[in-house]
Amino acid sequence: MFQAARKYRTFMGGMLMYAFLLPCVAYVIRQLPDSNWVVLLAILPVVPIAYTLSTSIRYPDRFAREQGRPLLQPGNFALLCTFFLVLAIGLLEALDLLDLPWILVPVFMLIFWSLGMFLAQWRVRKSG
Repeated sequence: MFQAARKYRTFMGGMLMYAFLLPCVAYVIRQLPDSNWVVLLAILPVVPIAYTLSTSIRYPDRFAREQGRPLLQPGNFALLCTFFLVLAIGLLEALDLLDLPWILVPVFMLIFWSLGMFLAQWRVRKSG
């Protein structure tokens, strides 16, 4: 029960931080459109989401190890990394700072899944 409450507080804290940061960042960017910090400010709201999802992904990883399903971990890793990347690209495109075709999203997913497979195999070799 205590662990579930802690996960809920972590999740809601990250979501509230994102909800607070997004309008603040949008306001600052509108006030300083020619600043060198615009790209960094545009990506700043991704940080609380990254923290929230990285703490939330621990349960599926532990579940995958306990169930002996080696392909679940790379899938979780790929989904999480692709989500962060697409969120950052969307925030940058909203400011007209970046223009990438969305057809690259499956390519990113494949790259991150391959990297997740490598990391999962490395973890198995290291532990055993």
